[in-house]
Amino acid sequence: MAERQIVREIGRTNQGPVGAVKIEFGNMLARNASGHLVHAADTAGLVVCGVCEQTVDNSAGAAGAVKGQYVTGEAYWFSNDGTNPVTAAELGKSVYVKTSASVCVAAGSTNSIVAGVAMELSATRGVKIFIGSR
Repeated sequence: MAERQIVREIGRTNQGPVGAVKIEFGNMLARNASGHLVHAADTAGLVVCGVCEQTVDNSAGAAGAVKGQYVTGEAYWFSNDGTNPVTAAELGKSVYVKTSASVCVAAGSTNSIVAGVAMELSATRGVKIFIGSR
């Protein structure tokens, strides 16, 4: 097999309209059915899109009135759920949102909201997941 040229992209910053909520730096974000950014949660209809890059408080405003920034296309560490933890068997597979700061296996998720792909486990750091562009 011959060598080939590759093109590599690293994470990028995006922005989108924030729901009538406060989004906080470092938390996993998702888009709701209206396309607004909210904290990721095990809530039907959410689609994870990245990690919040700046805290924005729109809790007193109209949904979509302000924009928030998030990063996607990178790997991030999140807490591992204690009840339904991600194990070595899930490395390379999809893992699911428990909260905006934690992930679990499918059994711990009611709505099966995909957080990303498990890449690494650590007893102290949790689970490193790759959140691709969405």
